[in-house]
Amino acid sequence: VTISNCDIMNTSLGIISNGTGVRFESCRIHDNGSMGILVEQAGSVSIHHCNIHDNQTAILARDLTTVYIESSRLHDNFNTDFPGGLYLGPDSNLTVVNSYIYRNSNNNTMSSGYSGGGLYLANNSSSELFNTVIADNYGYSGGAVTIAELASARFTNCTIIDNRAAHRESVGGIYLDGYAHSVMLVNSILWRNSGNQYGGYPLFVCSVVQDGDTNNGNLNSDPCLLPGPWR
Repeated sequence: VTISNCDIMNTSLGIISNGTGVRFESCRIHDNGSMGILVEQAGSVSIHHCNIHDNQTAILARDLTTVYIESSRLHDNFNTDFPGGLYLGPDSNLTVVNSYIYRNSNNNTMSSGYSGGGLYLANNSSSELFNTVIADNYGYSGGAVTIAELASARFTNCTIIDNRAAHRESVGGIYLDGYAHSVMLVNSILWRNSGNQYGGYPLFVCSVVQDGDTNNGNLNSDPCLLPGPWR
């Protein structure tokens, strides 16, 4: 099923995908009462050149799902229970390419909540992000990204900047919640996030990390980034 060139707006829930192989192309999904896209258990979706904004959560993918996002924008979504940008459920897979995730908010103050303003990657999930900007998001813990225990994530050529968090030692960038993660940033930038840039022990390779060390080809000098197109 392919849904293309659609404007999905002003519904209680934007669209529910409960099958496999569902493809969204050049859609604008906005101003819906809860989720922009809800991917039901064991479903799979691919999202291309879409603009998903001003929902409670842009994309909520339940457990055992597969999500592919390319050349899309997830922005200005706000939720008190889930991240504003994207929630990836347990045992699920995510790939994001050439996209922007910005100005999303989560105001969940419960220690058991799904924190993270931009992304929440649940336990046993696997994620890869390439050439993607995660900026200006706000969460109670993990302003940009919160990664649950036993999850794996790799960020390649990504920029994570200007995100804010209110709790959990104020990790504005990437917060690793729990234990036994496999998280790597390669040729990426982690800078100007509030409080600590990261919590836990991600591996950095050939990246620019504010207040980080210079092992593995990393730098900790200011990359002098100009305001980006997410502003």
